Amino acid sequence: LVDEVPEALLVREDGERTGRKLKRYMLLSIIILLAITIPLIISFSRPTAAEPTTAEPTTAVPTAEEEINEIILKKFPESRHTALDTPQNEAFKWLKSFHTYNKDIADRQILVQYALCTLFYSGKGSDWTERKNWLEVKDECKWYGVECADDKVIRLLLPNNNVEGVIPLEVSTMTDLIE
Repeated sequence: LVDEVPEALLVREDGERTGRKLKRYMLLSIIILLAITIPLIISFSRPTAAEPTTAEPTTAVPTAEEEINEIILKKFPESRHTALDTPQNEAFKWLKSFHTYNKDIADRQILVQYALCTLFYSGKGSDWTERKNWLEVKDECKWYGVECADDKVIRLLLPNNNVEGVIPLEVSTMTDLIE
């Protein structure tokens, strides 16, 4: 079948293959085999277009406004704080202007201030006889007629202060009130 046998495949009488050509053929075969298999391995280990890479999900830090909104909605799902020209919206705008950083936000304080601001806007606070510090300082315990103990509002004292209107539902969040 084969007329000539390559010299590299010839075997000497002592059983040893001859020549350097055999070593060259072997080395060349290994190099070719590696040249074919390495790209295949690399191409199979990479994700394909149909198989997108999945990056670690990033969690966006909510803004102060988003956090305040969430606090209000948790307590008052039917809140009108986003409806324009409502006492609730005016209170929401005040909260956003005074709480600009997330680290400043505590649920309890937001709800108490939201309640007091809603009371101010629904009770025609701009016409009150005395309104010292109302909506001017962040600490509601310094507002005229607001009495606190351990940083909790325990009493609202606004007699003869020209407060008009209905007490808003939001005041119900002030669970530490004793009078």
